[in-house]
Amino acid sequence: LEIGESTIAGAIREVGEETGIGACELSVHPWPITSTDAIYRHPDGRGYAFHYCIAQVFARVSEVAAAAVCAGDDATAARWFTLDELEALSSEELVGDVLAVIRLSRQMDAAGLLAPSAQTRAPEAKRPS
Repeated sequence: LEIGESTIAGAIREVGEETGIGACELSVHPWPITSTDAIYRHPDGRGYAFHYCIAQVFARVSEVAAAAVCAGDDATAARWFTLDELEALSSEELVGDVLAVIRLSRQMDAAGLLAPSAQTRAPEAKRPS
């Protein structure tokens, strides 16, 4: 996140930077659905080098925008994966608990917890005055 940027605004910005999908193409659930810690120790084993708290955000994207996904300048490729394709990947090919988060979001969506009426359009980033 950038200083003064909300979690949701940061997620929307990152989607745009990584995939070329603009905020107007997203329908975003108004709160993160879960979070994950990514804790890295110093290579010498003494203490910690980084501790990231990663907020997972649920969004739907229009079919037109989904078909036009393209890698941002810091990625070599961008594409969509089916759940079956992700489940077939080895643990070395997946980051963290991505499958658990996807399964959780599918369960929440099936239960109506992520219904379109509970979603908002992309919020404007709030910047400090």
